[in-house]
Amino acid sequence: MTSRKGVALTSVPAQGVPLSVLVVEDDESYLAYVQLMLSQMTTVQCSVSGAGSIREAHDHLDHHAADLILLDLSLPDSRGDDEYSGLRDLAQRTPATPIIVLTGSLFATELDAVRQGAQDLLDKRTITPLLLERSIRHAVERHLQSNRMMLQSEQLRDAIVHLDRFGAMVAHDLKAPLTAVAIALGTLPMVEPDLGPQAMLMIERAARRVETLAEHIDGLLEEVGDATGEADGRAEINVGETIRWIETLLERDLAHVRLESEGLTGFWGEPTLIRQLLMNLVLNAARHNPVGPLRVRVSTRACAGGIRLVVEDSGCGIAALGRDRLFTPGERGETLPSGHGMGLASCRMAVNRHGGRIWIEDSDLGGAAFIAEIPQRNSVRAAA
Repeated sequence: MTSRKGVALTSVPAQGVPLSVLVVEDDESYLAYVQLMLSQMTTVQCSVSGAGSIREAHDHLDHHAADLILLDLSLPDSRGDDEYSGLRDLAQRTPATPIIVLTGSLFATELDAVRQGAQDLLDKRTITPLLLERSIRHAVERHLQSNRMMLQSEQLRDAIVHLDRFGAMVAHDLKAPLTAVAIALGTLPMVEPDLGPQAMLMIERAARRVETLAEHIDGLLEEVGDATGEADGRAEINVGETIRWIETLLERDLAHVRLESEGLTGFWGEPTLIRQLLMNLVLNAARHNPVGPLRVRVSTRACAGGIRLVVEDSGCGIAALGRDRLFTPGERGETLPSGHGMGLASCRMAVNRHGGRIWIEDSDLGGAAFIAEIPQRNSVRAAA
């Protein structure tokens, strides 16, 4: 329904508030008949106004609200060779207001009227108060649902715009410091030309980590773009390369960890989400078992309809009771006193994004095994 300025409303008038109906009809006797039928309705109260032409209808809508328009097709200012011209004109003028066509034409059809912007078409020769009341209730409700959907679509578009802006802001806020660090690392050998081989090696490693982090941020922002409706970013995942990426990025955190791999098989997924999944699971094992040496093994194996990605460790394990709760945002394991409890929650989100599931079992290494099952539409092959 509509306000005077054509803004769609998302609820029917409150109880006791009449429906504002504009009847566009040049035959005064039939206008009086329509008013009589409207007054006899039992479930809808109406406040009726009349207009004898499309021009008069425009003048009325310029100054008054209309929740519903009842429109005759044969009006003085309708184009004779196009009986739907007045309907199209008012539908474009007030797109948020439902229109019901009242006509005695032998050639007008309900389907044509709906295609031109009406909610319904009633034959003047057979119309009854009950039929008119039913048509009005249905037309108003259908248009109300349409307006709600339009409002939700606008809100979704606004949210996507804000998400894009937020992504740009995050990119700037995260990458600007990394750029400064990269520049500093690049100029350090020129400022200090007498640096020894060990120092140069440390600078090179730091530069590689900065570059990797920058690429990871770019990837995360690409995933934000995918979430707003862009193309699916799935590609074949090389698990071996991902493990080596994690070892480089988390070199210090994994100092007490022996990271192993077994039976690695390539599979299809969203690369950034899979990297984040594996990194969080490996880091989770390392942080929950801070005393080394700790074995962490990554393996893959085929299963019905997909692939199982397993990250298991030789640590203290996780009690069976409450395992699923650990994937809830804000939940932390008992062995980790600090942290925000978002790592495993993001793992579940990544797996859910692929249409899969993740759970925890006991590992034959002695600790916990995190198993992510990821459906596959494509064949898989070995990946070293």
